[in-house]
Amino acid sequence: MAGRIAAGLMALFILLLPLVAAASPFLEGPGEEISADAENGQWIYRSQHLAILITRRSDDTPLVWYEAEVYASPEMPLHTYISEGTKKPGRRLVNPLRLARDNNVVLAISDDFCGYRLRRDLTAGIVIREGQVLSSKTFNRNKWRTWPNLDTLAVYPDGSMKTYPCDQLTAEEYLALGATNVFAFGPVLVSEGELNQRVLDADYYPYPEPRMAIGMIEPYHYMIVAVEGRKKTSVGAKPDWLARKMQQLGCVEALNLDGGGTAVMIFMGHVINRSEKSLRSINSLIGFGQSGQVQGK
Repeated sequence: MAGRIAAGLMALFILLLPLVAAASPFLEGPGEEISADAENGQWIYRSQHLAILITRRSDDTPLVWYEAEVYASPEMPLHTYISEGTKKPGRRLVNPLRLARDNNVVLAISDDFCGYRLRRDLTAGIVIREGQVLSSKTFNRNKWRTWPNLDTLAVYPDGSMKTYPCDQLTAEEYLALGATNVFAFGPVLVSEGELNQRVLDADYYPYPEPRMAIGMIEPYHYMIVAVEGRKKTSVGAKPDWLARKMQQLGCVEALNLDGGGTAVMIFMGHVINRSEKSLRSINSLIGFGQSGQVQGK
């Protein structure tokens, strides 16, 4: 009986959270509220400076995906975590779960997997991590059908995000604008509230795959979608589905990040979108918040 009551209260909290968020999604005082209900597909984190609501969704395609709504803040903004141990930062590949746990990250997701391209001396795109340029070489936008086409998403100190075609700005121009992080993968899914029409082309990379996307609803208010794929219970999504989903969720800017075997979402030290045994080594993560309650260290 107590378990059913607790589950009912959790469901009520989930329903009311968007209403609470209209005033403030954060806790009024110090401390943390943490809930992880994998069975029902609901994960919650709240503190004075960070609020995260993750919900697992599904349809009859069959498709399973995770929607993570993130309320960050100037005190706890988006941060990136990069592997160490080489003379050239970002080239060493590490287990993403270990990287998230070692840094006590509340919510961590895979990013543009630029380390793969850097290690093989491939064109990596304009890549900046915490103000440091890792790569300044990119494609001409005429190669938009290339996968990835290296379109970018820049994160600025005011919590805003902006997407760009791959060659619109140089690394130096991003830094001059104040960008702290630039991710290069693509394609752009949503820009200034509008869908990228090229992504809607039925002939453009028409393959259902595991996907990862990040977007901005407004500064410090973000949406992340992680799609399961390559299995009977979830076939994966095409880029046009992902673009429409990000717009539907309210994003005015959104970028497709690396998917496939790289796509991972980690909450409080636990992988929630795939088996831990299937993790692919990566070079860096996008992270929100740090907590001493992260498990698995």
